[in-house]
Amino acid sequence: MKNYNAFILVLVVAFFASCATTKNYIQIAQTLPTNPETLRINEDGKYFYQDENCKIVFDLWGEGGRSNFVVYNYSDEALVLCADECLITKEGYTNDMFSEAIGTAIAPHSFRSFSGLKLGYERIFDCDLSIRPVTNVPASFAYDLSSTPTRFSFYITYIKSISREKKSIDFPFYISRVTNYLRSDIIQRTTESKTSISCENVPYSRTVTYDEIQYKYLFSPATGFYVKYSIVE
Repeated sequence: MKNYNAFILVLVVAFFASCATTKNYIQIAQTLPTNPETLRINEDGKYFYQDENCKIVFDLWGEGGRSNFVVYNYSDEALVLCADECLITKEGYTNDMFSEAIGTAIAPHSFRSFSGLKLGYERIFDCDLSIRPVTNVPASFAYDLSSTPTRFSFYITYIKSISREKKSIDFPFYISRVTNYLRSDIIQRTTESKTSISCENVPYSRTVTYDEIQYKYLFSPATGFYVKYSIVE
């Protein structure tokens, strides 16, 4: 009898498991700089800093806060980012910006991209923020500087190769809004193709084409980052 009951229990569990559906969501965290006089937003919707020697453009968009930036050297000397003085701080904890030895010099009147900065953003939970938004009705909650759940900063130091002029700049940010979306509300397939491709491989920050399929991300993301999550219902 015990074996029979166990068999029935397995069948019941299997039945309900087969009825379960998985819904996919994206949480997007938008940011604001705490020193807007230092950071502005360019025509591409990205934060940038500029002085007499260089321009630094940030693209924060990436899963879990994996961010990128580009340094444009306007000077007649090479600029070198001081790796041991380029840091990421989150909630008071500091990490090296560059986790391994990489080239950090930028030739005169040229630019260089740096990618893969790991901020370590994790999904934010709030009693006033629904984790199950419905189609075309995202769940959103705003924060100010005093109530924000996360503060972080990029601290960058560069030195000019000949004059040895050195400068350090701190770029502090805070999360100003968190929004949960159905993933299907964020990614739009704009063309069809017989070739199958996963949306997960598509850069969300722009309209792109892979194997003749065009996808469009429906949000201006350069000043924020995201984390994906799923719920079985």
